Amino acid sequence: MNQTQTKSNDFAQLGDRLLCQDDLDNFRASIIQNVSHELRTPLSVVVGYATLLHNGNFGTLTPEQQQALSHIVGYADNLRGLVNQIGMLMEVENSSGHFEHLELTNLVKEVVEASRPAAQRAGLTLEIFLGDDIQPVFGDKRQLKQAVRNLLDNAIKFTPNGGAVQVRGYNDSSWICLEISDTGIGVADELQERIFTLFYQADGSPARQYGGVGLGLTLAHAVAIKHQGHIKLKSKPNQGSRFTLRLPNAHTVADNDSQIQRTESLKQRILIVDDDPSVAFVLEETLQELPNCEVFTANNSERALQMIAKQAFDLVVSDYKMPKMDGIELTKAIHALNPNALIIWITGHGNQVLRATAEKLAIYSFLEKPFEIDEIRRISQAALDSTLVKE
Repeated sequence: MNQTQTKSNDFAQLGDRLLCQDDLDNFRASIIQNVSHELRTPLSVVVGYATLLHNGNFGTLTPEQQQALSHIVGYADNLRGLVNQIGMLMEVENSSGHFEHLELTNLVKEVVEASRPAAQRAGLTLEIFLGDDIQPVFGDKRQLKQAVRNLLDNAIKFTPNGGAVQVRGYNDSSWICLEISDTGIGVADELQERIFTLFYQADGSPARQYGGVGLGLTLAHAVAIKHQGHIKLKSKPNQGSRFTLRLPNAHTVADNDSQIQRTESLKQRILIVDDDPSVAFVLEETLQELPNCEVFTANNSERALQMIAKQAFDLVVSDYKMPKMDGIELTKAIHALNPNALIIWITGHGNQVLRATAEKLAIYSFLEKPFEIDEIRRISQAALDSTLVKE
């Protein structure tokens, strides 16, 4: 076997291992879901018996027994909250939910008032400032409520006695912004990129002193992404934090859904798929400069496939490493819906790793991060020109 064949086999094996990553992700989700399910029954029994004890079904309790029971109930409630959040995270990742038009103002007020006792116990001031004209959003009420609650709980947890937590809501063009800021311990720069990672807590980090398992911010971030939004963090150690949840207003969501149908049939269509809003923005601004093109964006693979199912796209520019569905799986799904679509991968994995896989899947081209603006524009234009030649 010559050197070229050996390298080709190595690349093919690497491609197979990349495919296995999806299996690992599915296995992780299955384990988490099963553990969550199995915890619910014994937890229900614990809470049920605790309630019976509290109600005097087994006789009058002594003060010491009442105190012990209160500890049992408290920790059981904490565990129940954790199990519920795990269940909701799986729900969000599986694209489940009941979407409707919602007044975010009322939802935020409910969460703030429910959190006020916790803030008072922690010796904090909790203020809320909401604009009078905040536009409605289109989303799942339970999920959005949990996301806001998690952000607020996080602020309260990491703010020392005597500090302040503030909630602000306002319109920003087609976005609804909800800022939750605090005067707490802040987040170190090296932790900010990983703070939304599932179960992440750095060894020796201040978070260890405050309990929790690193799930709340992960869920809040997942909810934001599912609702075509995102969360931004601005923080410095010992100078507090400001988390900004940005959601598109209901009119923007409706416009995005109908935009495909309104697109002029003669224009070539480009779809950008990236879960990083900053990268998606740069790509959109870059590719909008191409002549006779309409550019659309999707912040996750599921959304991209929904759009492709409604309307054919000439070119798809996608981040290779997307949540739930990587470039390989997304490419196969796209070609199943639209065999003629050309695809460009943007990847941080390096050409040598993905070349064999890309050729096997008939990827038009792929670029390494950080990519050059001129290069992505040139390659995209060449791809679009090739479709015109075929026609």
